[in-house]
Amino acid sequence: MSSSSSDKIRLGIAFKLSLVFFSVFLLAAGIIYVYVVPQLQSRLTDQKLDNMKSYATLYSESFLTAYSQGASPVYLDLLTQQYAERADARILLMDVSGNLISDSLKGQAFSADDYPVARKAIERRQPEVDVHTVDDRNYGMAAVPLGNGNTVVQVVVVSSAMDDVESAVTLVQRQLTVAAAVALLIALAVIYAFSHIFTRRIKRIESGARRI
Repeated sequence: MSSSSSDKIRLGIAFKLSLVFFSVFLLAAGIIYVYVVPQLQSRLTDQKLDNMKSYATLYSESFLTAYSQGASPVYLDLLTQQYAERADARILLMDVSGNLISDSLKGQAFSADDYPVARKAIERRQPEVDVHTVDDRNYGMAAVPLGNGNTVVQVVVVSSAMDDVESAVTLVQRQLTVAAAVALLIALAVIYAFSHIFTRRIKRIESGARRI
């Protein structure tokens, strides 16, 4: 067998095996992006919303006590700022009409329309969580209604940007992509080495056949 024929055989084998491995790589990458990454993002989002709901539920007791005692606006502002530092989030206290009573970020722009979770909590009379987009940025929100007897009088809202969740998911995507690419390169190197060894064996077999 001529050298050119051997090279063609080797390249042909390498090409076919490369196609197989590349197809497997695309399938694996597709599974990662279609299933694994969304599942990860969903779990991280749910975990963050659950934490915010726990904070809102815990703080609601203090705000309800403050309401019952007729606490001053100054005291309520101190309360929201204190709780915001603990939760690393924005804390808002609103009445049932959506008017702002206290805000840990005092002076920052506020619109009740940016917090639909508050209205939902008031109407359903139960804690609610949601992710809402404000100015092209995603925010996780948890709201707990404050009840005076059978009447909802206020609602406390815990709000925090979802940047940390999105950054974590992006980082995982990048790491998985790099790992998959490295694995593919290693596989291709192994393929070409295997095809070279396979071609040499074919040469030896044919040489032996000619001698016979």
